[in-house]
Amino acid sequence: MVLVLFTPSAKADACPQGTITNPVGAGGQPQCVPGANHQNWGGGSSNSAPNAKWARRFGAVAYDPVTGAVGVSSEEKSKRKALNAALAHCKSKGGAACAKNIEYFDQCVASATGPGTSGGFVFTSASAAEEGQASTYAMEDCKKAGTTSCKIFYSGCSYPERVQ
Repeated sequence: MVLVLFTPSAKADACPQGTITNPVGAGGQPQCVPGANHQNWGGGSSNSAPNAKWARRFGAVAYDPVTGAVGVSSEEKSKRKALNAALAHCKSKGGAACAKNIEYFDQCVASATGPGTSGGFVFTSASAAEEGQASTYAMEDCKKAGTTSCKIFYSGCSYPERVQ
């Protein structure tokens, strides 16, 4: 099993410093949300509306290398809830030795898999500010692990939720 965690900083774009683009956005339109490096989650900074308050959202991926079962979670209110949900999902898919593969918050994750060079499978996950970036990093890591037949198995996001 190959486990890779890569968390790059948010790329520069049209959003103010300290925020990232949420490609899903409100009504399908992109919007700016606090990035992973955002320092003032209570609002009041120059990077957000004066009274904006954001709640972090967590996600996780669990993997059982013996059975190949994978469990995922997203948009959970705590790191603990995200990991527990991913582990339970993995076990519900037949996993007996499910373990944390990656945890993330306020960003996206992607998992890639492919046949291993000495049998079995390679399973890598990566997180990034945007889903496409996470998929690119997961594919790169999968290929670095020695397989040329990598495919994205899962991708999703857990962006912060504006609560005020």
